[in-house]
Amino acid sequence: MSMDYLTRLAAAQSAQERTWIITESLLNSLPDDLRSMVWAAAIPHWFDEKILAALRPEFAQQSARLYADLQTLPFVEVFQGRGHNIHELTRKVMLEHLWNEKRDEYRVLSQRAADYFGQDEITENRIESIYHRVIANPEQGAKEFWEQGAAWNDSFNYAELNSLSESVLEHVRERELEGRTKGLAYFFRGLEENRIYHQAEALSAFQQALENTEADKQLRANALKATGDVLQFLDKRDEALARYDEALQLFRAVGDRLGEANSQLALGDMERTAGRTNKARTSLQSALKLYQLIGDNYSQARALYRIGDCAADEKNWNEALEFYRQAVVLWQSIGQTDLAKQIIEPKIAQVEKERG
Repeated sequence: MSMDYLTRLAAAQSAQERTWIITESLLNSLPDDLRSMVWAAAIPHWFDEKILAALRPEFAQQSARLYADLQTLPFVEVFQGRGHNIHELTRKVMLEHLWNEKRDEYRVLSQRAADYFGQDEITENRIESIYHRVIANPEQGAKEFWEQGAAWNDSFNYAELNSLSESVLEHVRERELEGRTKGLAYFFRGLEENRIYHQAEALSAFQQALENTEADKQLRANALKATGDVLQFLDKRDEALARYDEALQLFRAVGDRLGEANSQLALGDMERTAGRTNKARTSLQSALKLYQLIGDNYSQARALYRIGDCAADEKNWNEALEFYRQAVVLWQSIGQTDLAKQIIEPKIAQVEKERG
């Protein structure tokens, strides 16, 4: 063991620095093909023989042997059910070195990983593919990130969405990614924080998103709308109204009817809470028309029963019942009978009681 190695190790200022010194020394002692494969194995969160062959096609014929050799190294661990992985701290310092010293190679390996994991729709593989795509091809990666994240959010697959956003945030924190990818990562992080009632954290995440929207008006509109939702919950009504109004204008500018409808729905809620039922009705009717154009029966029912609430506030009992019943029919038509029973039927019972 050389004095230079021991001197460097003794002078190390952190666990991360010591890990890199030890890792670099071990890597330099390996045969060229195995060393090359170790660098490739650091790219994904887990690997097996097939993944290694995809990452290093030049060594595909030797992938079985190299996979076996990798398993003998001290920083390689079993990844339950999927093969193996490189220990978290070792992988972190290797990726930092690749990003700072060999960024082109990092992008090439990431492209191969994105292509390999993107071959199917298995959730874990889909997340891993996007994780690599945002490095290999930032523009395409951001597009896939947005589309998948929005789909999981709209279908209430929150665990999957949280895993996806955390995966990309790993790059944001460690590789200092900027722009749309960073904005999207914090936007989806904010949705999760808001969902679990961490309003301060949600506002911070949405602010980070807004600072990284660049020319992406749609992302900015969504971040503004989401900020308004948090502010409304916190009863900061004037601030919430301002965010909703700004979001509404941006949604209109980009032709996003769903975003425009959701903003109108939120504005209607705010106006009704403030006792301005005429203004509330105007916003809610606008939302209803947009949901009808889109063909969104679920949200049409949401707008209808809120218009019914306005009518009930005005003691227009028959009108309220008509809107409530229309909403019930729509939700029943799409299999949301339980939701209708939970939300709307109690309103019907209360109005019928009031009407006498």
